[in-house]
Amino acid sequence: MAGFNPGDILIDDFTINSPRSGSWQAAPNFLSGDIYETIFAPAVIANFEVIDVQDFLGQLQIAGDETVSFAYRTPNGTASSYQFHLNSVHDVGVEGAMKAKTYKIECVSREALTGQANHVQKTYNLPIDQIVAAIHKDYHKIGRAHV
Repeated sequence: MAGFNPGDILIDDFTINSPRSGSWQAAPNFLSGDIYETIFAPAVIANFEVIDVQDFLGQLQIAGDETVSFAYRTPNGTASSYQFHLNSVHDVGVEGAMKAKTYKIECVSREALTGQANHVQKTYNLPIDQIVAAIHKDYHKIGRAHV
């Protein structure tokens, strides 16, 4: 596809949902993001940066029970989506004359909150990439990464 580079993604949804004060569709304000797993935590961890020009985060009255919906796709159409719990919000800095704020939003998957991890005890006779895809599909049910 012309005009795209390897690693490019299209953001379909990035919504912060608060049970008290509604939601903020922050996809137009999305700056960057990382989604990863580590052997040090039994969960998927995500870090996003957004720019907030109208104090939407302040209006959400963040209290710690918010959820974050994130969906993206590659330019060729392969899609993935995640449901996270908001872990923390950090003010990164003020940008420009409009006093827009940049925030780092840290999220975790459900497993981090409940302390539960999925344990897979199954024999596979497949290439590694197919094993990982099968485990994500059959056990994690939290999304499928295609970047």
